[in-house]
Amino acid sequence: MDLIFLELILVVVVALGLGLWQLWDVNRELKKDRDAAPDRPRTQDHDGADREP
Repeated sequence: MDLIFLELILVVVVALGLGLWQLWDVNRELKKDRDAAPDRPRTQDHDGADREP
């Protein structure tokens, strides 16, 4: 296998790993914020997504 393909695979794996880690970390923080204030009223925007007032 050529060295360029090995380098390309390494870069893609690292980029995907960082992206998945960011997604997991942000979702974890959002859940923590939701659990911290369960009595806070929530509203829905025109797109149907829950938002803070």
